Order: sequence, then structure tokens, then C-alpha cells
Amino acid sequence: MKAKGAEALKRYKTSSEAIRLIMLGGPSVSAARELTNAFIAAMPADAEKVDVTAESLSGDPALLSDEARAISLFGSARYLLLSLASGDGVRVTKAIETLLADPARGDPVIVYAPSVVDKQLLAKIIADSRHGLYVSCYDPKAEEILSTIRAAAQAQHLQIGSDETGRLAALCDNDLALIRGELEKYALYCDAAANNPGRVDMAMLDRLAAGQPNEDFRPLIHLALNGDGRGLAKAMESFRLTGINGVGLVRVLLMHLMKLAKVRAAAGGRSNVDDLVGNPRFQLFYEDRTYAKRQLAIWSAPMLARLIDRTLTLETALKSSNQPDDVLVEQELTTIVRMAGRGRN
Repeated sequence: MKAKGAEALKRYKTSSEAIRLIMLGGPSVSAARELTNAFIAAMPADAEKVDVTAESLSGDPALLSDEARAISLFGSARYLLLSLASGDGVRVTKAIETLLADPARGDPVIVYAPSVVDKQLLAKIIADSRHGLYVSCYDPKAEEILSTIRAAAQAQHLQIGSDETGRLAALCDNDLALIRGELEKYALYCDAAANNPGRVDMAMLDRLAAGQPNEDFRPLIHLALNGDGRGLAKAMESFRLTGINGVGLVRVLLMHLMKLAKVRAAAGGRSNVDDLVGNPRFQLFYEDRTYAKRQLAIWSAPMLARLIDRTLTLETALKSSNQPDDVLVEQELTTIVRMAGRGRN
């Protein structure tokens, strides 16, 4: 089966017993991530996530089917998540064919594969199977984004005007995952509730919105992503004296990672990304472009996907933990340095 955007989620909900594998492809990284999160949210509340890699499947085509039929140690529901980069499509084709042909139904598999250039055969195999669902992900139109923002704001008991809606979309680079996170933050800030709705105005966006921090966190972010542990340790000294706005740093980091992911997806298997880094459609700040070239040589598409997931988890931890922001942020930045070191090897 084949579908686009929100239509795919509706189809899965009405045919979940038949559909064993969902593949999210197409050119839009942010739309694929938004839909991936929507499919994950459609799983049972206590479902266990099992990460699978293309590398493991290329050496053992039966592994995906075996994992899907495995039983959780805790007896809970499960789903498998497989993230693909360019070049991985061919490596996992046999494994996915084996899963779709398996007479036994296992746990659902979600394949995150936006802008993977070698997926044409794989997409056809999935679309032609009654147990597969191939989803084409495209950037939503401007009016769709604005409509989604208004609906998401209403769900958070927030009132938002047309001008503020447009500005929030621009600040978040039209990334709906970031936008939803921003609206959650605003709702907490003004203690919004059904009987006490909050109001998002320009002053709030100036004060709280992603990309509008009081501090410039980009030097810290570039040191971590470049794997410069010594430089990061020195830079953190000044932040320890004044404290650090953890959520502000996470928002700037997320926006930069999303831009890197879009460039990496557009580059496919190419190692030279100089022409893409300077392309206005990726909206990289001029002063960030030299750093971005180096970072894209270190961070592959799967690594960026994992880091984006980690960063979203960090944001949740910062909102709920009693630890100072400095502690959690420094731990994560140190982990990013180590990950960058592995990417260089």
C-alpha cells in the first residue's frame, strides 16, 4: 500500500492488523520525523521500542523477522524502529522482503528513511505488499502549517493571532516537532488551562522562542559537534559562573541539528557538501557554514537522527529534573563530543 501524509496514519489505524511495516520516505526530513512520532504515538501506551540497524540486517536478512516475532521480557507490546541513510536501502531490502513474506505476524516495524536515494526498489516492494505501507513525506504547504499551529495551540489552551502564528513558524523553520515543543513551553510559562487560556504575543516570542536566547550558545554547540572536548571544557567554565539556560541551549542545538539533517539528506552519499551548505534554502547562518561543513564530515544521517532523539529527550529531562540545568547540559555535551570522536574514526 502507498499513502501520503496524514492519510497514511488513518489507513494504519484502520488496518493495523494487516500492516506489518511502515516506511516513511520522501524528500522532507521534518515531515518524516513528525509522522514517525505520530505512528509511535499510535502504538500501545506501554509499547517497548526496539532499535534495529541496517548494518545488522545486511549480515542477517532473517533478523528483522525474528526480532518482530520475539516476545518482550516484560510481556508488553513492542515495535521496531529502523533508521536508514543513503546507501542502506539496498542493504535492508532482503530483510524487509523476508519480513513481509513471513506467514507469522510480528510486532510492527517503522522505517525512517527520508531522502534515501537508493530506496526505489524497496519502496515498490513495500507498496506492492498488503502487509506494507509506504508513506511519501513532503513539506506541508504554508496554510497547512499555520492551521496545524492554531490547532496545536488550542490543544494547549493557548490563543495565538495570525501574525504570531506566522512568526512562530518562521522561528522554528516550519518544523512542526519544534513548534509543538515551543507551544508546550508557552503553555507552562503562562499556566494555561481550559478555564484560563494563555495568550501568545510578540513579547512572549521575543522572550522565549527558539532561536531567541539571551546567550549565544553556538560556540558551545560547535565545540561539542566538532568533538573538541578540551575547547568545550574551557568554554563551559564561564557558563558555570553565571548558570546556563538549558532549554534555550537545547532549542538552538535542535534547530542547528535539523538544518544539518536536511543538508545531509539532500547530499545523499556525497562527501562534498560545500554547495549545499551555502544554499539559502537550508537557512544556515553565514558564520555557521564553516562549522557545518566539518560537522557533516563527522555526522552521518543515522548519527544525526539519534542525536536529535537524544536532544528531545534532554529537553524533557530539563523540564522535569530537579538537577541544575548546567549538570544535565554538560553531561550531554560531553556525550556529543564522544559521539563525534566515533564519527571521525
